[in-house]
Amino acid sequence: MEEGCYTELLDLVAPQSWSGAATTHTDQLILNRCFAGRQTLVGWTYDFVVPMAEAIRAREGVDAGNARTLHFAGPVKPWMPEAMLHWTRGDPKRKPVDAFRLWYDAYVGRLADAHVRSAGDRLAGNRE
Repeated sequence: MEEGCYTELLDLVAPQSWSGAATTHTDQLILNRCFAGRQTLVGWTYDFVVPMAEAIRAREGVDAGNARTLHFAGPVKPWMPEAMLHWTRGDPKRKPVDAFRLWYDAYVGRLADAHVRSAGDRLAGNRE
């Protein structure tokens, strides 16, 4: 790592640089500060913020189905066990959008593919 980059990052994690910062997203804040003014923001297609789905669809015409990246901002994440409970109960404060279904379908699909490959390898004698 270049000395200048290392020094810049050290300055960003110094306690005095956190004065007034109210976030638990330390890595995000450091990256935002480090690259401030040197970045190009991507459109909603590449950072589809799930809790903002309706606003994004109305303003940009992008929905979860044609997004390239799903950003599950907020407390409910589809990979957390309680997320499915909130989804199935229809908790109005945590009711997910179509993005949850897309995430689960992709995740389960990959697990199923990996399982089938693993079973095939075992049957073929490639692995124990």
